[in-house]
Amino acid sequence: MRKLALKTGIRRNRLSNLLRPTADPSTRESMTLVEFQTILHVLQIGFIQAVLGVETLRDLDLLHDGRFSTMMQMISEVFASLPLSLVHALNDVEGMDGTEIRREWAGPLRDGVVDRVVREVIAIIERRARMEQSFRLD
Repeated sequence: MRKLALKTGIRRNRLSNLLRPTADPSTRESMTLVEFQTILHVLQIGFIQAVLGVETLRDLDLLHDGRFSTMMQMISEVFASLPLSLVHALNDVEGMDGTEIRREWAGPLRDGVVDRVVREVIAIIERRARMEQSFRLD
């Protein structure tokens, strides 16, 4: 707690009150967004990565799955840059003023991303297998 207090500039007592486990979470002091972002920064955890982790982590066994951690880092990088990338791409579509964007696009967009990731992983596995096979033949 002392090291975290020094690195964040947040008083140790305040950090202790914010982070200590309590039987009744409603009695815990509220953390400000600035405090939260500062703590995440010191711990080298991205804000989006933290939020996605909290929102998606329902199965605690996933915490011990190395793929989950790496995947969360990848997804947080995608989502951090996705809005700006989409805005730039949609700016190139003539006659589009932004009102065309619909919340319902989330499902097909998610499914498309998952499908593309699976295809890329399969391609990587196939390339590795071909390389391994060619080394065996040599």
